[in-house]
Amino acid sequence: MRSNEYLLPMHEKESSEFILGGGDPGIPDALFGVKKNYLESSFAEVYRRYGTIERYFSEGLKINSKQQQQLQDLYLVVLSHQ
Repeated sequence: MRSNEYLLPMHEKESSEFILGGGDPGIPDALFGVKKNYLESSFAEVYRRYGTIERYFSEGLKINSKQQQQLQDLYLVVLSHQ
């Protein structure tokens, strides 16, 4: 869900132009944003089919463990609870 804090501002120019041109204001958020219920449904299906995220990556997406680690290093932010 934190992706919305990063993704939506990156597309602010396109979103504004679309809305100013008469587009539905809800469409940019739907295209560029993340919705909790969509994520929950996606994760539920991944776990139903593969059991774990790691198996989904390795069997479903054909991404080996080294590549998975590289993706984690690039995209995951670990938040410490202080």
